[in-house]
Amino acid sequence: MPPVAGSHMRQGLDVDDAEVVWPESAREKIVEKNWRSIFQVHLDDVEKYGLEYCIYFHTLRVLCGMFFVLALLATPALLFCLQGNSFVHDDLLSHLARLTLGNVSPTTMLNAGPFNLVLADVADPRAVGFGLLLALQLAIPPLALSILSLWSWPRLASHADLALEPSAADYALRVDGLPSQLELNGRTLEAELLSHFEAVLRERGADGLCCDVALRRNFRGALQAALDMQAWEHKAAATVRQTPGSRKARHALSRREAAARRVALHRRDEAERPVCSAFVVLGSEEERDWLLKRYRFAQFSIFRPLQPRNLRLQRRWPLSLSAAPEPSDIVWTNFSDARILGPAALPWQCVVRVSTVAFLLVMFGLGSGGCLLIFLATLGVPGEAAMQCGIWSLQDPSFAAWNSACNCLCACEHVKARLLDTSQCALNDVESSLAVLACIVLVEMLQAISCWGLGWLMSFWKFNCASQLEASKVLLTAVAQACVPLSPACSLFALKWLWQHQVLTTQISAFAAEAQLQQLDLAFYIYAIPIICTWCLLRWLVIIPEAFRICRRSHATSFMLWKHYASVVAVVSVTIACQPLAPCLACIAWVGMLIWYCAIKSIIVRGVVTVRYGMPVRLALRTAQRIAAMLWAASFIGCCLATWALQQPDTHGVEGLLGPALPSMVLATILLALPCLLWLSRRLLWLLCGMGSPPGTWRPLIRNLRNPRPNEGSAGSWWSWRTQKTPPRINFHEAWLIMRHRAILSTYSLSDHPEYQQLLKLLMPERALVQMESPKEASLTGYLGRSIDMTCSRAVVQESAPRRAPLPP
Repeated sequence: MPPVAGSHMRQGLDVDDAEVVWPESAREKIVEKNWRSIFQVHLDDVEKYGLEYCIYFHTLRVLCGMFFVLALLATPALLFCLQGNSFVHDDLLSHLARLTLGNVSPTTMLNAGPFNLVLADVADPRAVGFGLLLALQLAIPPLALSILSLWSWPRLASHADLALEPSAADYALRVDGLPSQLELNGRTLEAELLSHFEAVLRERGADGLCCDVALRRNFRGALQAALDMQAWEHKAAATVRQTPGSRKARHALSRREAAARRVALHRRDEAERPVCSAFVVLGSEEERDWLLKRYRFAQFSIFRPLQPRNLRLQRRWPLSLSAAPEPSDIVWTNFSDARILGPAALPWQCVVRVSTVAFLLVMFGLGSGGCLLIFLATLGVPGEAAMQCGIWSLQDPSFAAWNSACNCLCACEHVKARLLDTSQCALNDVESSLAVLACIVLVEMLQAISCWGLGWLMSFWKFNCASQLEASKVLLTAVAQACVPLSPACSLFALKWLWQHQVLTTQISAFAAEAQLQQLDLAFYIYAIPIICTWCLLRWLVIIPEAFRICRRSHATSFMLWKHYASVVAVVSVTIACQPLAPCLACIAWVGMLIWYCAIKSIIVRGVVTVRYGMPVRLALRTAQRIAAMLWAASFIGCCLATWALQQPDTHGVEGLLGPALPSMVLATILLALPCLLWLSRRLLWLLCGMGSPPGTWRPLIRNLRNPRPNEGSAGSWWSWRTQKTPPRINFHEAWLIMRHRAILSTYSLSDHPEYQQLLKLLMPERALVQMESPKEASLTGYLGRSIDMTCSRAVVQESAPRRAPLPP
């Protein structure tokens, strides 16, 4: 029995399809264990499971190479930091702080081969050298992301094997703006829409073909009620079978009866339900793009009254066209219920989203407040002194000896002048290390609570498409994880503000004399950077026990790819943003990425896991592009942090940005302006000139494989192919045959969806006699594609897809 068409089905790894028995609701299959060495397993053993996993593992490999290059570039920066003498004490935190930018002062110099690094002001011609080195480190991640987005991912998506995975979305349009009342004169709305768009396509110069029309009706919660009834029926049957007569069984039976009553209230004919929109499937991609071009101005409501009459339905009703989503990506329980995502539900969804953001802010506030109390109780005078000095404040050449005797972590002249008794400067090394350790424990606890609370709150989020919900989960989970280790840094800045504005009692009165909030001080490097480095190291190592746990399990574990994406995005974003201030983070990330890559690969190969397969090409690329956008934003934040750390706070105007901070500032401007300009130019070219692909429709062209070498398989390799002449795009009839053979959902009709056919039967009214449609109505709707007897048996499918009868007059 072939797999049932459905949304992103799952498949077993290293299992022959002929040996797999698929139940009607099957979406996943257990992965068989393979005890080969992880170093002997080729990447094709992983990539053969679909484009989604191929992109994921290819991205991990590129990130490994990126961090290797960053580790090489961080070597001279590390040597330059070690040449400084801001932290000269023999405690753990000072040793770690010597690997950061905070150990550098204007007197620090590094002359090693081609590197002549010095932290100088704008008057020194060597001032830009160190800034260029940091800017080069910050430019590597956007460069790697550009290569992935513009070359690697499209190259993988244009593999010839993906020609066997077409989608109905390549030929479909979504039609909005349908009137609530329409004079049909005995015809169906499907027939009216089909006649209208075929008449519009005749203006193209060739007879167009509309293969199918599917209406999106408003079920008003009926599908969800039927789904709840079906779930409670299964649960009640299982409970009664296990514990008959128990309280739990009676509760399940009562809930089933309540669900049945709700379903009875929603029973009616499908034709009686109001129509919200429609999907039109055309014969070719060129026809779809041409119609989107003709209707492109209708995307804006202000232009719809100006729509030509020949483009309006019945020459009266203006229509709005957009690219249709993937059929398997639509969440029909939400998409077919105007109460969930309509205007009436907008306040509730806004409350849910605001509550989620407020929860994340509360977690961040708790982390900052907890770390603030810890630092306030432990830092004392040395912390106050370190918060008044930055890398530009250490101008005294003799500060090293004074700092060593005073143990104050700062030798600024305005600090030394206010210290009457240097004995109060002594800092308990053990106490400060325990304070940092307490902050690390607090950060880990808050991260676990944030992920748990976020998962509960996200269950109330509603989207039309499952990919939108998954993208929101990735974004919010990554943001929640990345912001938690930054809360100690925020607490240090809050403590600095409280001391400066005399809210808390200070033992050094320098804060009242001059504002020092505009500089990144030494306290950030000695207290916050160790927390960030430890958090990154723990995130890289946490995959090791998880891999052992999954590989030792005897039962299947679901491999949730979006969770792994969120974890990788969080730790990579923090590393990219903070690696100019702590060059050691690049080295940690390189080793950590290698560990992560091998661990994930061993989970797939050796563990008993279930994986998702059948992800459409466009959705897989869209997920990867969203990940790239998050990492691009992290690069921009890193440029802003580097500009803040390298600017001279004592200068006025823009003079402080003309020294080492200039390259980072220029790069930040480019990273912010380039995506905005590219997006705006594409939209303007499409809207004004009709140039480029319509929004949401781009997909790489499928290319041919070169002839494989004798030692290669007949299918070739993802890396061993060369492009030849691009084959022509197939039409919908050919794509329909392929989709039916490969059990890919090929229609937008809810009655043809295998997961909702049983639910629709529950919602039909109970009648003794079923009224058959009249011969006239049958002649009007018999040509629609979904009325054809579709089958998956290859023995009865001819060389070409069935064609509809001519349109009746």
